[in-house]
Amino acid sequence: MGREIVNARATGLPSVDWANNLEVESIPKTLIQLAALSSVCAARLPGTGTPTTSDVLIDAPALAQLLGCPESHVRTLARSGKIPFTRVGSKYIRFDAAAVRAALAVL
Repeated sequence: MGREIVNARATGLPSVDWANNLEVESIPKTLIQLAALSSVCAARLPGTGTPTTSDVLIDAPALAQLLGCPESHVRTLARSGKIPFTRVGSKYIRFDAAAVRAALAVL
């Protein structure tokens, strides 16, 4: 069975034509937003009860270790909006490693 293309109007998402006409300067930010949206949607799917990498949010030190960079660099990337994060309460932030990797791939 082949992959079925979903009608953009049925989902409320922009069409392929919209993406083709997107200004080049806005593509990285759009890809970051799509990665975050993908992560949220994937988390809502019924699973086996075993968390996958897209279900687990990690803190800045763990992400820094995963990326092989200083924690301060991770926090700088988050503050500048170059990588997506989720705020937990008013004090803490967490990261979806898959969404971060997708965001960094377009930088």
